[in-house]
Amino acid sequence: MYEREKYRLKNLIGETAYNKLCQYKCFLAGGAITSIFTGKEINDFDIYFRSAEDLAEALYNDYNDQYIIAKTDKAILFKDNGVKIQFIYFRYFETPQAVFDTFDFTVCMGAFDFQTEEFILHPDFLRDNVARTLRFNPGTAFPIVSALRVAKYEYKGYTISKPEMMRILLTISQLNIHDHTTLKAQLGGMYGESYDALIDTSEELDMAKVLAQLAEYDPVCIKDPIIASCSSCDIGNWDMFVYELTGVKVPVIYYANSYWMFENGRFSYLYGVDCEADVEPWYTLVPVESVAKFPIYYYKYVHRMADGTLHSFFDQNFEYKIEQEIVPHNKDMGLFCVTESDIRCCPYRDERDAVLIRLRVDSMDDILLSRRQNLPFEPIEVRLHRCVVDGIVDSTTE
Repeated sequence: MYEREKYRLKNLIGETAYNKLCQYKCFLAGGAITSIFTGKEINDFDIYFRSAEDLAEALYNDYNDQYIIAKTDKAILFKDNGVKIQFIYFRYFETPQAVFDTFDFTVCMGAFDFQTEEFILHPDFLRDNVARTLRFNPGTAFPIVSALRVAKYEYKGYTISKPEMMRILLTISQLNIHDHTTLKAQLGGMYGESYDALIDTSEELDMAKVLAQLAEYDPVCIKDPIIASCSSCDIGNWDMFVYELTGVKVPVIYYANSYWMFENGRFSYLYGVDCEADVEPWYTLVPVESVAKFPIYYYKYVHRMADGTLHSFFDQNFEYKIEQEIVPHNKDMGLFCVTESDIRCCPYRDERDAVLIRLRVDSMDDILLSRRQNLPFEPIEVRLHRCVVDGIVDSTTE
């Protein structure tokens, strides 16, 4: 169901980002889903996670080198291959319905579950978007922001009835706002709207002054208020940031008298014997088997000769035989290969008669570790002491 909308989502967010989000079983919800179903332009994609562990894994492994546009205490906004992707982390949600329970209007209550790759829509989502009618959820997390958002929806052609507007006001009246912290928590909403930066905290809370400040603000005129409210996008220590945000530590292994991190099929050098990895609060030592699940598979392109045999492009005398163990001629250099995610960057991919083969690694002793692997310009390659040629990969599976 909704195959056309799914195709549009993949096209807009990009295949790379789509596959990464599937890996972390998160949800896309809110305005982007509304735009997909109504044919409107998408500003950014709001992503919600099932657990702190899923968020930490995504931040540690795949988003540690992305360009950061903005961050607040509720969200961080990336630019991933030109697409704005916002991770929401003020709370974690087991189901899309749990996300909807915190939303303000039914016209926002649409989600795409990357775990099942299916759309989940509130029963009133399509009807209210077709009618361009705002129906309020009194259980929303930030009703003050909802009241301010009404103006933006009216600007887009939506209408709200007097009873629905009254429900918003009565919900706000039940809030217990007694200090700047409580007020800023309410104004710094999760909808890409952050009005908390408008509040002057230098003096004691005066609601009359707050109302005067908000009266001068037009939410329709600012497309990305979260960016305007961001005091600094510089994150000095990424691992510490993720740890403080999620409480999840980076798993580190001890092997060959050094400490290593394992990410996306590659080991990265962290510390030598002269430094203890476990002195840092965001690292935790774990057995190698807990992070590297053997067998591990790697890939490379080889040259299929006229007689059907497989040889190295680099050394035509080096032959690869299916189901046989391979040991490189130069043990210090190792056997070059890449992870599955890096196949598209693998050398010789476009050479004539190139064939993609899969290599099986059965133990840590098969992997050639190098201290240069922690450099910022770390190459994509993995180098092996030995491996078994697992088979030829059909081109349709790349």
